[in-house]
Amino acid sequence: MAPGAAQNQRGIAITGFITALSVAVLLFLIQIAVFLYLRRQHHLTHIYKPKANSNPPKAKQLLQQVIRFPDKTIPEETIKEWEGSDAYYFLRYLRTLLMTFLPISLVVVPILIPLNYSNGRGQDLDPSSRESSAVGTWQVMGLDTLAFGNIKSSNTDRYTAHLVCAVLVIVWFCCVSLTEMREYARKQRHATSPTNRISQDQHGLINTFKPVVETVRDVHRLLRKRDEALDKFESAAISLIKGKSTFKVYFKAQLYGGLFRRLESDIETKIMALDGLEELCAGKTARQPCELCAGNRDGQPRQPCERKADGKPCERCIAVKSAWQNILWSNVGRPRWQKWIRTAFVAFILTAMIALWAIPVSWTAALSQLDTLIRNKDLRSFFLQHRTLRTLAVSVAGVLPGVALTLMLMLIPPLLECLSRIQGSTLRSQQAAFVQRFYFVFLFVQMFLVVSIASFFSSSLNQFLENIEAGFYRLVPLFILESVPGKH
Repeated sequence: MAPGAAQNQRGIAITGFITALSVAVLLFLIQIAVFLYLRRQHHLTHIYKPKANSNPPKAKQLLQQVIRFPDKTIPEETIKEWEGSDAYYFLRYLRTLLMTFLPISLVVVPILIPLNYSNGRGQDLDPSSRESSAVGTWQVMGLDTLAFGNIKSSNTDRYTAHLVCAVLVIVWFCCVSLTEMREYARKQRHATSPTNRISQDQHGLINTFKPVVETVRDVHRLLRKRDEALDKFESAAISLIKGKSTFKVYFKAQLYGGLFRRLESDIETKIMALDGLEELCAGKTARQPCELCAGNRDGQPRQPCERKADGKPCERCIAVKSAWQNILWSNVGRPRWQKWIRTAFVAFILTAMIALWAIPVSWTAALSQLDTLIRNKDLRSFFLQHRTLRTLAVSVAGVLPGVALTLMLMLIPPLLECLSRIQGSTLRSQQAAFVQRFYFVFLFVQMFLVVSIASFFSSSLNQFLENIEAGFYRLVPLFILESVPGKH
Protein backbone atom coordinates (compact mmCIF):
# COMPACT_ATOMS: atom_id res chain seq x y z
CA MET A 1 0.00 0.00 0.00
CA ALA A 2 1.26 3.46 -0.86
CA PRO A 3 2.14 5.83 1.97
CA GLY A 4 -0.72 7.89 3.34
CA ALA A 5 -1.18 11.64 3.42
CA ALA A 6 0.54 11.90 6.78
CA GLN A 7 3.77 10.68 5.14
CA ASN A 8 3.73 13.78 2.93
CA GLN A 9 3.96 15.91 6.07
CA ARG A 10 7.25 14.40 7.20
CA GLY A 11 10.27 16.60 7.66
CA ILE A 12 8.48 19.67 8.99
CA ALA A 13 11.12 22.27 9.77
CA ILE A 14 11.66 23.38 13.32
CA THR A 15 11.31 26.98 12.12
CA GLY A 16 7.62 26.53 11.39
CA PHE A 17 7.08 24.70 14.66
CA ILE A 18 8.79 27.39 16.76
CA THR A 19 6.93 30.14 14.93
CA ALA A 20 3.55 28.48 15.48
CA LEU A 21 4.40 27.78 19.12
CA SER A 22 5.50 31.38 19.69
CA VAL A 23 2.28 32.73 18.22
CA ALA A 24 0.23 30.35 20.38
CA VAL A 25 2.10 31.43 23.53
CA LEU A 26 1.64 35.09 22.60
CA LEU A 27 -2.10 34.63 22.09
CA PHE A 28 -2.32 32.82 25.42
CA LEU A 29 -0.56 35.67 27.22
CA ILE A 30 -2.85 38.21 25.55
CA GLN A 31 -5.93 36.29 26.66
CA ILE A 32 -4.60 36.04 30.23
CA ALA A 33 -3.88 39.79 30.25
CA VAL A 34 -7.39 40.59 29.00
CA PHE A 35 -8.88 38.29 31.63
CA LEU A 36 -6.91 39.91 34.44
CA TYR A 37 -7.93 43.36 33.19
CA LEU A 38 -11.62 42.49 33.01
CA ARG A 39 -11.49 40.86 36.42
CA ARG A 40 -10.48 44.16 38.01
CA GLN A 41 -13.28 46.16 36.40
CA HIS A 42 -15.90 47.34 38.87
CA HIS A 43 -18.89 46.67 36.59
CA LEU A 44 -17.81 43.02 36.17
CA THR A 45 -17.19 42.16 39.80
CA HIS A 46 -20.51 40.30 40.01
CA ILE A 47 -19.11 37.72 37.56
CA TYR A 48 -15.84 36.95 39.33
CA LYS A 49 -16.85 37.78 42.90
CA PRO A 50 -17.51 34.74 45.12
CA LYS A 51 -21.19 34.09 45.71
CA ALA A 52 -20.74 33.27 49.38
CA ASN A 53 -19.85 35.66 52.15
CA SER A 54 -16.63 33.82 52.93
CA ASN A 55 -13.34 35.45 52.15
CA PRO A 56 -12.20 34.37 48.67
CA PRO A 57 -8.84 32.61 48.34
CA LYS A 58 -5.88 34.55 47.07
CA ALA A 59 -4.14 33.81 43.80
CA LYS A 60 -1.30 32.03 45.60
CA GLN A 61 -3.78 29.85 47.46
CA LEU A 62 -5.57 28.96 44.22
CA LEU A 63 -2.26 27.90 42.64
CA GLN A 64 -1.50 25.76 45.68
CA GLN A 65 -4.95 24.18 45.39
CA VAL A 66 -4.28 23.16 41.79
CA ILE A 67 -0.88 21.64 42.65
CA ARG A 68 -1.71 20.03 46.02
CA PHE A 69 -5.45 19.54 45.57
CA PRO A 70 -7.18 18.21 47.61
CA ASP A 71 -5.36 19.84 50.52
CA LYS A 72 -6.34 19.18 54.11
CA THR A 73 -5.60 22.78 55.04
CA ILE A 74 -8.35 23.90 52.64
CA PRO A 75 -11.34 21.57 53.01
CA GLU A 76 -13.36 20.57 49.97
CA GLU A 77 -16.55 21.97 51.47
CA THR A 78 -14.85 25.34 51.87
CA ILE A 79 -14.00 25.39 48.16
CA LYS A 80 -17.61 24.55 47.33
CA GLU A 81 -18.82 27.37 49.56
CA TRP A 82 -16.45 29.80 47.89
CA GLU A 83 -17.28 29.10 44.27
CA GLY A 84 -19.80 26.26 44.08
CA SER A 85 -19.64 22.68 42.86
CA ASP A 86 -18.97 23.63 39.23
CA ALA A 87 -15.77 25.45 40.15
CA TYR A 88 -14.84 22.60 42.48
CA TYR A 89 -15.05 19.96 39.75
CA PHE A 90 -13.34 22.25 37.25
CA LEU A 91 -10.49 22.63 39.73
CA ARG A 92 -10.29 18.86 40.01
CA TYR A 93 -10.24 18.63 36.21
CA LEU A 94 -7.28 21.02 36.02
CA ARG A 95 -5.54 19.06 38.73
CA THR A 96 -6.16 15.82 36.81
CA LEU A 97 -4.61 17.26 33.64
CA LEU A 98 -1.65 18.53 35.62
CA MET A 99 -1.11 15.23 37.40
CA THR A 100 -1.39 13.32 34.11
CA PHE A 101 0.85 15.25 31.74
CA LEU A 102 3.37 16.93 34.03
CA PRO A 103 5.10 13.67 35.11
CA ILE A 104 5.02 12.44 31.51
CA SER A 105 6.72 15.59 30.24
CA LEU A 106 9.30 15.58 33.03
CA VAL A 107 10.21 11.88 32.77
CA VAL A 108 9.45 10.57 29.29
CA VAL A 109 10.50 13.51 27.11
CA PRO A 110 14.04 13.99 28.56
CA ILE A 111 14.66 10.25 28.15
CA LEU A 112 13.31 9.55 24.66
CA ILE A 113 14.32 12.67 22.73
CA PRO A 114 18.09 12.22 23.31
CA LEU A 115 17.78 8.50 22.48
CA ASN A 116 16.02 9.29 19.20
CA TYR A 117 18.30 12.13 18.10
CA SER A 118 21.78 10.98 19.07
CA ASN A 119 23.52 8.95 16.34
CA GLY A 120 20.30 8.70 14.37
CA ARG A 121 19.52 8.48 10.68
CA GLY A 122 19.23 12.25 10.33
CA GLN A 123 20.60 15.25 12.22
CA ASP A 124 19.10 18.18 10.29
CA LEU A 125 16.43 19.93 12.38
CA ASP A 126 15.88 22.71 9.83
CA PRO A 127 15.78 21.25 6.29
CA SER A 128 14.63 24.52 4.71
CA SER A 129 18.15 25.29 3.53
CA ARG A 130 18.62 22.29 1.26
CA GLU A 131 16.77 19.98 -1.12
CA SER A 132 16.48 17.16 1.36
CA SER A 133 12.78 17.86 1.84
CA ALA A 134 11.85 16.96 -1.71
CA VAL A 135 9.21 14.38 -2.34
CA GLY A 136 10.59 10.92 -2.95
CA THR A 137 13.54 11.04 -0.59
CA TRP A 138 13.54 9.01 2.59
CA GLN A 139 16.07 11.03 4.53
CA VAL A 140 14.98 11.77 8.09
CA MET A 141 14.85 15.52 8.63
CA GLY A 142 13.17 18.26 10.60
CA LEU A 143 11.20 17.30 13.67
CA ASP A 144 11.32 13.66 12.54
CA THR A 145 14.89 13.53 13.85
CA LEU A 146 13.40 13.64 17.36
CA ALA A 147 10.90 10.86 16.66
CA PHE A 148 10.87 7.08 16.92
CA GLY A 149 11.75 6.54 13.26
CA ASN A 150 15.16 8.22 13.54
CA ILE A 151 16.67 5.24 15.39
CA LYS A 152 19.08 3.24 13.23
CA SER A 153 18.73 -0.49 12.73
CA SER A 154 21.99 -0.97 14.61
CA ASN A 155 20.51 0.66 17.72
CA THR A 156 17.34 -1.38 18.05
CA ASP A 157 18.05 -1.91 21.74
CA ARG A 158 16.75 1.62 22.25
CA TYR A 159 13.26 0.36 21.47
CA THR A 160 13.21 -1.14 24.96
CA ALA A 161 13.15 2.35 26.47
CA HIS A 162 10.17 3.25 24.28
CA LEU A 163 8.32 0.12 25.35
CA VAL A 164 8.97 0.70 29.05
CA CYS A 165 7.94 4.37 28.84
CA ALA A 166 4.77 3.46 26.94
CA VAL A 167 3.78 0.91 29.58
CA LEU A 168 4.51 3.38 32.39
CA VAL A 169 2.45 6.11 30.70
CA ILE A 170 -0.52 3.76 30.30
CA VAL A 171 -0.30 2.60 33.91
CA TRP A 172 0.02 6.17 35.21
CA PHE A 173 -2.93 7.38 33.14
CA CYS A 174 -5.09 4.49 34.32
CA CYS A 175 -4.17 5.14 37.96
CA VAL A 176 -5.02 8.84 37.75
CA SER A 177 -8.28 8.14 35.91
CA LEU A 178 -9.27 5.43 38.39
CA THR A 179 -8.60 7.73 41.35
CA GLU A 180 -10.63 10.59 39.91
CA MET A 181 -13.52 8.36 38.82
CA ARG A 182 -13.64 6.76 42.27
CA GLU A 183 -13.75 10.21 43.90
CA TYR A 184 -16.45 11.38 41.51
CA ALA A 185 -18.50 8.24 42.20
CA ARG A 186 -18.19 8.87 45.93
CA LYS A 187 -19.39 12.46 45.56
CA GLN A 188 -22.22 11.38 43.28
CA ARG A 189 -23.27 8.66 45.70
CA HIS A 190 -23.35 11.19 48.54
CA ALA A 191 -25.38 13.69 46.51
CA THR A 192 -27.94 11.07 45.46
CA SER A 193 -28.25 9.39 48.85
CA PRO A 194 -31.76 9.09 50.39
CA THR A 195 -31.02 11.92 52.80
CA ASN A 196 -30.21 14.33 49.96
CA ARG A 197 -32.46 13.06 47.17
CA ILE A 198 -35.84 14.54 46.38
CA SER A 199 -38.37 11.75 46.00
CA GLN A 200 -40.59 11.54 42.97
CA ASP A 201 -43.79 12.27 44.87
CA GLN A 202 -42.58 15.75 45.81
CA HIS A 203 -42.83 17.30 42.36
CA GLY A 204 -45.75 19.69 42.26
CA LEU A 205 -44.55 22.64 40.26
CA ILE A 206 -46.89 24.41 37.90
CA ASN A 207 -45.67 24.65 34.32
CA THR A 208 -47.88 27.17 32.57
CA PHE A 209 -49.16 30.56 33.70
CA LYS A 210 -50.60 31.93 30.51
CA PRO A 211 -52.38 34.99 31.96
CA VAL A 212 -49.15 36.13 33.57
CA VAL A 213 -47.23 35.57 30.34
CA GLU A 214 -49.70 37.63 28.35
CA THR A 215 -49.49 40.41 30.93
CA VAL A 216 -45.70 40.79 30.82
CA ARG A 217 -45.39 40.22 27.11
CA ASP A 218 -44.23 43.76 26.26
CA VAL A 219 -42.17 44.43 29.37
CA HIS A 220 -38.92 44.52 27.35
CA ARG A 221 -40.14 47.59 25.47
CA LEU A 222 -40.87 49.36 28.74
CA LEU A 223 -37.44 48.44 30.08
CA ARG A 224 -35.77 49.83 26.96
CA LYS A 225 -37.76 53.07 27.19
CA ARG A 226 -36.89 53.35 30.87
CA ASP A 227 -33.18 53.03 30.11
CA GLU A 228 -33.42 55.67 27.38
CA ALA A 229 -35.30 58.04 29.68
CA LEU A 230 -32.77 57.41 32.44
CA ASP A 231 -29.89 58.31 30.13
CA LYS A 232 -31.60 61.53 29.09
CA PHE A 233 -32.37 62.39 32.69
CA GLU A 234 -28.74 61.85 33.71
CA SER A 235 -27.48 63.98 30.81
CA ALA A 236 -29.83 66.77 31.87
CA ALA A 237 -28.56 66.55 35.44
CA ILE A 238 -24.95 66.69 34.24
CA SER A 239 -25.75 69.73 32.12
CA LEU A 240 -27.21 71.39 35.21
CA ILE A 241 -24.01 70.73 37.14
CA LYS A 242 -21.92 72.22 34.33
CA GLY A 243 -23.78 75.53 34.72
CA LYS A 244 -25.93 75.72 31.62
CA SER A 245 -29.28 77.50 31.41
CA THR A 246 -31.16 76.71 34.60
CA PHE A 247 -34.63 77.04 33.07
CA LYS A 248 -33.91 74.70 30.12
CA VAL A 249 -32.23 72.13 32.31
CA TYR A 250 -35.01 72.27 34.88
CA PHE A 251 -37.61 71.84 32.14
CA LYS A 252 -35.73 68.84 30.69
CA ALA A 253 -35.30 67.31 34.13
CA GLN A 254 -39.00 67.65 34.87
CA LEU A 255 -39.93 66.23 31.47
CA TYR A 256 -37.59 63.22 31.56
CA GLY A 257 -38.19 62.68 35.24
CA GLY A 258 -41.93 62.45 34.70
CA LEU A 259 -41.46 60.03 31.81
CA PHE A 260 -39.10 57.96 33.92
CA ARG A 261 -41.58 57.78 36.81
CA ARG A 262 -44.40 56.81 34.46
CA LEU A 263 -42.32 53.99 32.96
CA GLU A 264 -41.35 52.82 36.44
CA SER A 265 -45.03 52.67 37.33
CA ASP A 266 -45.83 50.59 34.24
CA ILE A 267 -42.98 48.21 34.97
CA GLU A 268 -44.07 47.83 38.58
CA THR A 269 -47.54 46.91 37.33
CA LYS A 270 -46.05 44.17 35.16
CA ILE A 271 -43.88 42.91 37.98
CA MET A 272 -46.84 42.78 40.37
CA ALA A 273 -48.51 40.42 37.93
CA LEU A 274 -45.50 38.13 38.16
CA ASP A 275 -45.39 38.46 41.93
CA GLY A 276 -48.84 36.89 42.00
CA LEU A 277 -47.12 33.78 40.71
CA GLU A 278 -45.64 33.12 44.15
CA GLU A 279 -49.03 33.40 45.84
CA LEU A 280 -50.52 31.07 43.23
CA CYS A 281 -47.81 28.49 43.86
CA ALA A 282 -48.21 28.80 47.61
CA GLY A 283 -51.96 28.24 47.34
CA LYS A 284 -51.58 25.23 45.05
CA THR A 285 -48.94 23.50 47.14
CA ALA A 286 -49.82 24.52 50.70
CA ARG A 287 -51.15 21.14 51.80
CA GLN A 288 -48.25 18.91 50.80
CA PRO A 289 -46.85 16.71 53.63
CA CYS A 290 -43.25 17.91 53.49
CA GLU A 291 -41.09 20.95 53.02
CA LEU A 292 -38.49 21.58 50.33
CA CYS A 293 -35.53 23.55 51.64
CA ALA A 294 -32.79 24.67 49.29
CA GLY A 295 -29.28 25.12 50.65
CA ASN A 296 -27.95 28.63 51.11
CA ARG A 297 -24.75 27.75 49.31
CA ASP A 298 -24.17 26.38 45.84
CA GLY A 299 -22.41 23.26 47.04
CA GLN A 300 -25.28 22.12 49.27
CA PRO A 301 -27.91 19.85 47.67
CA ARG A 302 -31.63 20.40 48.05
CA GLN A 303 -32.91 18.43 51.04
CA PRO A 304 -36.46 17.51 52.09
CA CYS A 305 -36.84 17.95 55.83
CA GLU A 306 -39.55 17.92 58.50
CA ARG A 307 -40.36 20.22 61.35
CA LYS A 308 -41.03 18.41 64.61
CA ALA A 309 -41.33 21.35 67.01
CA ASP A 310 -45.13 21.20 67.20
CA GLY A 311 -45.51 17.56 66.17
CA LYS A 312 -47.54 18.45 63.07
CA PRO A 313 -46.52 17.75 59.50
CA CYS A 314 -45.08 20.85 57.93
CA GLU A 315 -46.50 22.52 54.89
CA ARG A 316 -44.50 22.51 51.71
CA CYS A 317 -43.07 25.95 51.03
CA ILE A 318 -41.97 26.60 47.47
CA ALA A 319 -40.56 30.05 46.80
CA VAL A 320 -40.79 30.89 43.09
CA LYS A 321 -38.23 33.53 42.19
CA SER A 322 -37.92 35.06 38.74
CA ALA A 323 -34.44 35.54 37.32
CA TRP A 324 -35.10 38.68 35.29
CA GLN A 325 -31.71 38.66 33.64
CA ASN A 326 -32.34 35.12 32.34
CA ILE A 327 -35.58 35.96 30.52
CA LEU A 328 -35.75 37.20 26.93
CA TRP A 329 -38.94 39.23 27.20
CA SER A 330 -39.20 39.88 23.47
CA ASN A 331 -39.83 36.16 22.84
CA VAL A 332 -42.34 35.59 25.65
CA GLY A 333 -45.87 34.68 24.61
CA ARG A 334 -45.32 34.16 20.88
CA PRO A 335 -47.89 31.97 19.09
CA ARG A 336 -46.91 28.45 18.09
CA TRP A 337 -47.28 28.98 14.35
CA GLN A 338 -44.83 31.86 14.52
CA LYS A 339 -42.30 29.67 16.35
CA TRP A 340 -42.54 27.00 13.65
CA ILE A 341 -41.90 29.59 10.92
CA ARG A 342 -38.96 31.04 12.82
CA THR A 343 -37.50 27.57 13.43
CA ALA A 344 -37.69 26.71 9.72
CA PHE A 345 -36.07 30.03 8.81
CA VAL A 346 -33.24 29.51 11.30
CA ALA A 347 -32.67 25.95 10.02
CA PHE A 348 -32.33 27.30 6.48
CA ILE A 349 -29.89 29.99 7.60
CA LEU A 350 -27.79 27.45 9.53
CA THR A 351 -27.59 25.13 6.52
CA ALA A 352 -26.51 28.02 4.29
CA MET A 353 -23.92 29.14 6.84
CA ILE A 354 -22.41 25.66 7.11
CA ALA A 355 -22.21 25.40 3.32
CA LEU A 356 -20.81 28.89 2.70
CA TRP A 357 -18.43 28.83 5.64
CA ALA A 358 -16.64 25.93 3.98
CA ILE A 359 -15.15 28.28 1.36
CA PRO A 360 -12.89 30.35 3.67
CA VAL A 361 -12.17 27.34 5.89
CA SER A 362 -11.00 25.32 2.89
CA TRP A 363 -8.78 28.25 1.95
CA THR A 364 -7.06 28.06 5.33
CA ALA A 365 -6.63 24.31 4.88
CA ALA A 366 -4.96 24.95 1.52
CA LEU A 367 -2.56 27.35 3.24
CA SER A 368 -1.48 24.56 5.56
CA GLN A 369 -0.37 22.59 2.47
CA LEU A 370 1.91 25.39 1.30
CA ASP A 371 4.99 23.33 2.12
CA THR A 372 3.73 20.57 -0.19
CA LEU A 373 3.20 23.05 -3.02
CA ILE A 374 6.74 24.36 -2.53
CA ARG A 375 8.08 20.85 -3.20
CA ASN A 376 6.39 20.85 -6.60
CA LYS A 377 8.72 20.46 -9.58
CA ASP A 378 7.81 23.88 -10.99
CA LEU A 379 8.49 25.78 -7.74
CA ARG A 380 11.34 23.75 -6.28
CA SER A 381 14.09 25.38 -8.33
CA PHE A 382 12.80 28.87 -7.56
CA PHE A 383 12.73 28.35 -3.80
CA LEU A 384 16.13 26.66 -3.85
CA GLN A 385 17.53 29.89 -5.27
CA HIS A 386 15.62 32.05 -2.76
CA ARG A 387 16.04 30.24 0.55
CA THR A 388 14.82 33.23 2.58
CA LEU A 389 11.49 33.16 0.79
CA ARG A 390 11.19 29.44 1.45
CA THR A 391 11.83 29.92 5.17
CA LEU A 392 9.24 32.70 5.24
CA ALA A 393 6.72 30.53 3.38
CA VAL A 394 7.22 27.65 5.81
CA SER A 395 6.72 30.01 8.76
CA VAL A 396 3.54 31.42 7.23
CA ALA A 397 2.26 27.90 6.57
CA GLY A 398 2.66 27.11 10.26
CA VAL A 399 1.01 30.28 11.65
CA LEU A 400 -1.42 31.81 9.16
CA PRO A 401 -3.89 28.88 8.84
CA GLY A 402 -4.48 28.68 12.59
CA VAL A 403 -4.84 32.45 13.00
CA ALA A 404 -7.23 32.80 10.06
CA LEU A 405 -9.32 29.83 11.19
CA THR A 406 -9.51 31.20 14.75
CA LEU A 407 -10.70 34.60 13.53
CA MET A 408 -13.39 33.01 11.37
CA LEU A 409 -14.59 30.76 14.18
CA MET A 410 -14.84 33.75 16.54
CA LEU A 411 -17.64 35.13 14.36
CA ILE A 412 -19.82 32.04 14.79
CA PRO A 413 -21.02 32.41 18.45
CA PRO A 414 -22.45 35.96 17.98
CA LEU A 415 -24.27 34.83 14.84
CA LEU A 416 -25.65 31.75 16.59
CA GLU A 417 -26.79 33.90 19.51
CA CYS A 418 -28.67 36.16 17.10
CA LEU A 419 -30.27 33.13 15.41
CA SER A 420 -31.38 31.75 18.78
CA ARG A 421 -33.18 35.03 19.46
CA ILE A 422 -34.84 34.87 16.07
CA GLN A 423 -35.91 31.28 16.70
CA GLY A 424 -37.73 32.34 19.86
CA SER A 425 -35.67 31.22 22.85
CA THR A 426 -37.35 32.55 25.98
CA LEU A 427 -34.42 31.99 28.37
CA ARG A 428 -30.78 32.89 28.10
CA SER A 429 -29.91 29.40 29.28
CA GLN A 430 -31.77 28.02 26.24
CA GLN A 431 -29.88 30.50 24.10
CA ALA A 432 -26.55 29.29 25.50
CA ALA A 433 -27.54 25.66 24.88
CA PHE A 434 -28.47 26.52 21.28
CA VAL A 435 -25.10 28.20 20.72
CA GLN A 436 -23.15 25.30 22.22
CA ARG A 437 -25.06 22.66 20.24
CA PHE A 438 -24.67 24.22 16.80
CA TYR A 439 -21.16 25.49 17.50
CA PHE A 440 -20.17 21.85 17.98
CA VAL A 441 -21.81 21.03 14.63
CA PHE A 442 -19.81 23.84 13.02
CA LEU A 443 -16.57 22.60 14.53
CA PHE A 444 -17.19 19.03 13.41
CA VAL A 445 -18.09 19.99 9.85
CA GLN A 446 -15.57 22.77 9.30
CA MET A 447 -12.60 21.47 11.30
CA PHE A 448 -12.84 17.81 10.24
CA LEU A 449 -14.76 17.30 7.01
CA VAL A 450 -13.94 20.53 5.17
CA VAL A 451 -10.30 20.64 6.25
CA SER A 452 -9.76 17.00 5.25
CA ILE A 453 -11.36 17.45 1.82
CA ALA A 454 -9.55 20.74 1.17
CA SER A 455 -6.21 19.25 2.21
CA PHE A 456 -6.81 16.34 -0.18
CA PHE A 457 -7.56 18.60 -3.15
CA SER A 458 -4.66 20.97 -2.47
CA SER A 459 -2.03 18.22 -2.10
CA SER A 460 -3.23 15.22 -4.15
CA LEU A 461 -5.53 16.58 -6.86
CA ASN A 462 -3.02 16.06 -9.69
CA GLN A 463 -2.44 12.40 -8.81
CA PHE A 464 -6.19 11.89 -8.46
CA LEU A 465 -6.81 13.25 -11.98
CA GLU A 466 -3.99 11.13 -13.38
CA ASN A 467 -5.65 7.98 -12.04
CA ILE A 468 -8.95 9.04 -13.61
CA GLU A 469 -7.34 9.71 -16.99
CA ALA A 470 -5.43 6.41 -16.90
CA GLY A 471 -8.64 4.49 -16.26
CA PHE A 472 -7.66 3.17 -12.83
CA TYR A 473 -11.16 3.65 -11.43
CA ARG A 474 -10.79 0.84 -8.91
CA LEU A 475 -7.81 2.61 -7.33
CA VAL A 476 -9.70 5.87 -6.80
CA PRO A 477 -11.44 4.87 -3.50
CA LEU A 478 -8.16 3.46 -2.17
CA PHE A 479 -6.33 6.64 -3.16
CA ILE A 480 -8.93 8.81 -1.41
CA LEU A 481 -8.62 6.68 1.72
CA GLU A 482 -4.85 7.06 1.70
CA SER A 483 -5.10 10.82 1.17
CA VAL A 484 -7.24 11.48 4.25
CA PRO A 485 -5.10 13.34 6.84
CA GLY A 486 -4.01 11.10 9.69
CA LYS A 487 -4.14 7.81 7.74
CA HIS A 488 -0.92 5.82 7.57
